[in-house]
Amino acid sequence: MSAIYAITRFLTFPGAAVRAMWEHMICKICGVPVEDNRTFRFDEMSSHIEHELMPKATGAFSIAFVPAFLNGVLAFLLCIGPVLGLFAFEMTGTVSKIVYIAAYWFAFSLYVNSYPTVED
Repeated sequence: MSAIYAITRFLTFPGAAVRAMWEHMICKICGVPVEDNRTFRFDEMSSHIEHELMPKATGAFSIAFVPAFLNGVLAFLLCIGPVLGLFAFEMTGTVSKIVYIAAYWFAFSLYVNSYPTVED
């Protein structure tokens, strides 16, 4: 595993955990058995849920697409609050800025981990 991949997975661990949660939920909804659900690993399978193959192509598409879509929607919704707070309501206090930075970091980690992995 390359160092850049490991660093991005370490810095964006909340997005990896949320993506793995979505993927695990989709597997349970579709009735696919989950073999390994360890999210935090230091190999190429980081933030990936090991599951059986889907019997239909629509199920395989949903396991790859739905977690990415939900991560993107959640990240977009997390970005709306800080943008409105900064520009529309002009909330520029120290605590507000810390909350905005935390929300942007969490949204960024969701966006980075929203793309389907090679294993999917």
